[in-house]
Amino acid sequence: MIPTRTATGGTRRAVWQALTILLGIWAAPAYSAEALPHHGWILTQNDTDYNRAVIARMREYAVTHAQLSHRIVTRVDQFDDPEVVARVRLLADDIHAQGAKVLVWAQELGEDRLSFCFDPDGADMRARMQRYRDALTQIPAIDGVVISFGSAPSELSTVVPSCQPAQYARIAERYKAMIEAVSRVVSDEFGKDVYVRTFYHKGLEIPFLRAALAETQRPITVMTKSEPNDFAPYYPLNPLVADVGAHPQFLELDCAGEYWGRSTIPFVAAEYFAQRYRETREQFAAGSEGRFIGSACRVDRYEHPALGTLNEANIDAQARLVQNPDTDWREILARFVSTRFGLAPGSAATTELVEILRRTYWIGRKMYYAKGDWAFKKGSTLPDSGTDALTLLLDKNIAQWNADYRSVTQQLLTPNRQTLLELLQEKREAVDLAERNLQALAGLRENLDAAAYAQLETLLLKQRLATEIWLHMTGAIFGLRHNSSHLESAARPWVPWHLGELERLAAALENGDYPQISDPYPFPPGDIRRLIANTRDPLLQFGPGSPPQWLAIDGIDIVETGPDSVTVGWQARAGLRYQVELTQTLPHYPQTYAPDSAITADGPVSLRIADLQPGTPYAVRVRAEADGQSMVSGDYPFWTRQTATAGGDAPSTRSGGGAMPAAALPLMLLLALWRRYAGRRVVGGRLLLSAGLAAGLSACGGSEGAAADGGPPPEPTVLRLEGSVGSAGDTLYLPFELPAGVQRLDATLSEDSPGNLGLGVFDARGADFGSPGFRGISGAERREVFIADDAATPGFIAGPLAPGPWTLAIPNFLATGKARVEVKLSFGSSAAGAALLPAQELARNTPGWYFGDLHVHTVHSSDAFSSGAALEPAQMAERAQAHGLDFLSLTDHNVTTQNDRLSAAAPPGFLLLGGEEVTTWMSGPGHLTVTGLQSGDWVDWRFRPSLGVFADTAAWSAYDRPVQVVLEQARALGLYSAVAHPMIWPGFGSNWGFFADAETDPAALPDGFEVWNGSADFALTWGPAALRRWDEELARGRHVCGNGGSDVHGVGGEVEVGRPATVVYAPALSRAAITAALRGCRGYMTADPDGPALMLSGAGPDGQQQLVGGTLYGSPGDSVTLSARVTGGEGAVLIWIHNGRSAGRVTLGAADQTVSQDFGIGEGGAVRAELRASALAGEPLALSNPIFLRLGAASSGGDESALIGQAAALLPGASPQ
Repeated sequence: MIPTRTATGGTRRAVWQALTILLGIWAAPAYSAEALPHHGWILTQNDTDYNRAVIARMREYAVTHAQLSHRIVTRVDQFDDPEVVARVRLLADDIHAQGAKVLVWAQELGEDRLSFCFDPDGADMRARMQRYRDALTQIPAIDGVVISFGSAPSELSTVVPSCQPAQYARIAERYKAMIEAVSRVVSDEFGKDVYVRTFYHKGLEIPFLRAALAETQRPITVMTKSEPNDFAPYYPLNPLVADVGAHPQFLELDCAGEYWGRSTIPFVAAEYFAQRYRETREQFAAGSEGRFIGSACRVDRYEHPALGTLNEANIDAQARLVQNPDTDWREILARFVSTRFGLAPGSAATTELVEILRRTYWIGRKMYYAKGDWAFKKGSTLPDSGTDALTLLLDKNIAQWNADYRSVTQQLLTPNRQTLLELLQEKREAVDLAERNLQALAGLRENLDAAAYAQLETLLLKQRLATEIWLHMTGAIFGLRHNSSHLESAARPWVPWHLGELERLAAALENGDYPQISDPYPFPPGDIRRLIANTRDPLLQFGPGSPPQWLAIDGIDIVETGPDSVTVGWQARAGLRYQVELTQTLPHYPQTYAPDSAITADGPVSLRIADLQPGTPYAVRVRAEADGQSMVSGDYPFWTRQTATAGGDAPSTRSGGGAMPAAALPLMLLLALWRRYAGRRVVGGRLLLSAGLAAGLSACGGSEGAAADGGPPPEPTVLRLEGSVGSAGDTLYLPFELPAGVQRLDATLSEDSPGNLGLGVFDARGADFGSPGFRGISGAERREVFIADDAATPGFIAGPLAPGPWTLAIPNFLATGKARVEVKLSFGSSAAGAALLPAQELARNTPGWYFGDLHVHTVHSSDAFSSGAALEPAQMAERAQAHGLDFLSLTDHNVTTQNDRLSAAAPPGFLLLGGEEVTTWMSGPGHLTVTGLQSGDWVDWRFRPSLGVFADTAAWSAYDRPVQVVLEQARALGLYSAVAHPMIWPGFGSNWGFFADAETDPAALPDGFEVWNGSADFALTWGPAALRRWDEELARGRHVCGNGGSDVHGVGGEVEVGRPATVVYAPALSRAAITAALRGCRGYMTADPDGPALMLSGAGPDGQQQLVGGTLYGSPGDSVTLSARVTGGEGAVLIWIHNGRSAGRVTLGAADQTVSQDFGIGEGGAVRAELRASALAGEPLALSNPIFLRLGAASSGGDESALIGQAAALLPGASPQ
């Protein structure tokens, strides 16, 4: 296809162009910004005639640079081919004739190499540079070279340095060496320009590129994709924007929609480009050594061009933004519509067509993404199967770049029924928008030339058909994913119905039911049928299909926007309750608005939201509720209009094609790998802040806030602190002096600070490891905290604010740039806060099987608090007791204020245990739950591995400690420590990174593993991996217990306290007895407190009798008999596991049954039992702790027959024996 100037008649268009120019209708607004110098096009297709036709239109759009890339040329090695040389020469001449510069891509390393000498004087580098000399000698018309490292035949980070290994072990040195070598040849010898393209696959590459670019002093220009890794409107801004040293930088954009239909279906993204421009300019304004100089846009994706399609609007948008970065995207689209289709500016027809183009952007977001996540295919076509889609989600999920999306990604990995329906609602909205576009186009038939109308109709019809196909693809793939873990789900008939609809649509395409569609890309019927064949599952799909039904929300639209308001409309149904939710930062919606009156009749309604900021991007969604049902729509991004006088105002830094956070650089799937190369600061210890110590602090002075003359206290003092946040995993420490008389401290991260930063406080006692001066820390969910002498932000310790050197601790969760913090110090008279109460020691003084939950969050965890569904400790205890539990461990993230008054919060007969989830975020990574803390105790989070893939290569900071220090302190305090979700995938920095340390030092192994976590379908996702790792440790003779934990963060979700529960046999319900039983592996885990009970015991040589958690000894030829007593498990399957291998299974035939089996003691290790609903069902009913097998003589305590008898008699559901 050869792109043409326009697809419409020329006379009417030319008239309007002349009139508008003469009348000055398109004059730049009063707030016009200075034009940017770099306006580039990137060509990818190896079709010379096509490329020449594209180049012929460059002057029309005032293009300054053209890049020849991908199938044209990607490596200087290709200039050995005469055809490549002839092609580039011809295109270069054409580009020069258009008044633009010619740039060619050059991947490095451009050859397959296992090793390479990066010494600039070495033979390898000299040979590489000779390639550049040869290329530029053959084609002197080349004006510049664009070096790119990602996706090269050999990527520098994986190539082994064959010379000077000490210097080039640092990966950044390899990048720097290549950049500088190319620059010396290309710039110094040939006088050409060198550009560095910062494309990367994963975040671990960011620090290498950043350091190499910042350190090189060569004259280079940097090109950076607007998003990290790949183009995606929900992704945050690329972290390398404005962070590449003192070099000019421009954005790489995608006008052709590689991932949004490749221009065969429209994706008009003017507002998306405008957003990226604005947040980029804000990043530079916030502090950068370099300068922003414009952008380059891909004008095709191989055989699919943007020119000559509706996506040409994207090319026009880039041109307008380079000319004036402040141009309103609505003006850009209105101008394009008028020019392209010959419509009068400001006419109703122009306005309607602008809305049609704008809706294609909404449609693409809803169609190609799932709740904002990249969940289907790396490309514009259908995934081949559900596995294909799952692989893409694991690789491309947004949570690796924006931690706020972690819960969304987890929902998509294991969708429940509500998640499935919300996805279908989102896809139905895409269908509705596409249908509205066709209806609106029909009303413009008389305003458009016949050819233009026919082209538009075909494109919009194709998009309408695509939305329907993607709806049913989503229902089939996510329905199957849901059904695989919900075997009795009412959603089971939906999958066959969706597959049947896909069959119908494939047949319609094959039968020619859509004669306008000559090219079915991106949904050829063969692709649809392949998806159907790969999605059918005879085990999980049976019976006739039926369509899903839900509380659908229809007709959502942005009716009107003003400088300070938006009006949202939708089709309402009588009796339903509606809310409109508003945000500037997806995926959270903190503001809610409801109609003034109840909905009493079906029909359209609208709601106006006022008091918004002008020229600012927001997003809304609509929520509906009725009779126990609820539904929430997808997002609808919009911008308030700019005021005539607001041109100088800084634009919003929110991003994501209209509503995403600008510098939110979230956790990645493999984020922990970063730590191998980037410096990091994070650790473990203990704090005791007792009432006596608080009194001592008070005695230090500074508690009186009145002026010396007895007058009113001084006015508040404001301090402004700032510092570089470093690399992911670093903790920035900002010291400041606290004067005497401060009654309250407020610390606030500024709006221009990067997202995904924590905020912690140490008082005058210092910030060293384990310092008693720790006053609390928050995750990225909070941007401000306060501490007063009588109150504090949840998770922070209230109390006297003693004068002296205080410190803010700011953990970096994957951000770049500077953190700026405003500290407000308020003076006044002191007030006494609530005193610490001693830990609860005893709830019941009788032996028994006690049910507990070892992983519980309250309002004191910032992530739980931000959900709005978290409970106070007393409320959580009441809820747990109502669900059949006897004890809880309150494990909030890195804080312990939840433990301050547990003895008063516990209901009668219930035990509340002090706990903490020691969270290293991404510096290990790893989370460790500890149980049994005294009031005031604290375990420092700043620990990291010494060995293995996550070990840091740089010198440790003074605040860091190895994990052994933390575990030794936990043991000294009598705590039970357990790895939380040790094998979670995707990890997001939460999986355990200390296994290598434990290989050589058993002291690096905690007491237990949380092998069963309450997050949705744990046992069907990463639970099996946790069990395998536990079995590996047991097989090696390690004494490691297993426990479960709900990981509940609030009420109203799928995760519920006590599911699963950890059950231990203990002589009393007391802090000492429960923690000792946990360390002794004296129990089992159950899916629910009302579920089956499972008691393991064993008999060995010489009369040994051991309860679960005990050890049986003997000689290599001896055997032992293990017995599993199960109550409430009739019909379930008992499975014996010896050192990770299934050693036998029995289907239970009675409600109270004992199963026994012999095992050889010579193999050692451990034996445990599992109870599952069936051999096929993934979710366990109960998991026992092991009995350990060891060679040697039995100890004096080898006979626990009395204990076994007592435990058996008290086993829940046991019948008299």
